[in-house]
Amino acid sequence: MAKFFEAFNLASLWNLPVLFIIENNRYGMGTAVNRSAAGKDLYERATVFGIEGEKINGMDFFEVSQAAIRARDHIYENSKPYVLEMDTYRYRGHSMSDPATYRTKDEVSEMKSNDPLYYEK
Repeated sequence: MAKFFEAFNLASLWNLPVLFIIENNRYGMGTAVNRSAAGKDLYERATVFGIEGEKINGMDFFEVSQAAIRARDHIYENSKPYVLEMDTYRYRGHSMSDPATYRTKDEVSEMKSNDPLYYEK
């Protein structure tokens, strides 16, 4: 997390035209984010550095596309950084040695049913 905050700090201090992406796939190394991180929305951590942003559904192509355009416009118009937190899902374990027993098969099935890459043709 320290490097994360250092990047926010310098981007804000120097008014860098940077887009930060937080890919929130709900799990850290074997632990759900809601059990290991205080605060509901990770992108809000950038606000203390004066960086605006938003949280979006990273599983929705159109929402991601529209948010990317808003972010680009904000960065170009203000010459300031912006952050997008994209809620997504990691289907497999964190590594080859992670059996991902911290989630149920029903959870994975539910997420796949809402994933555009798994939609039936």
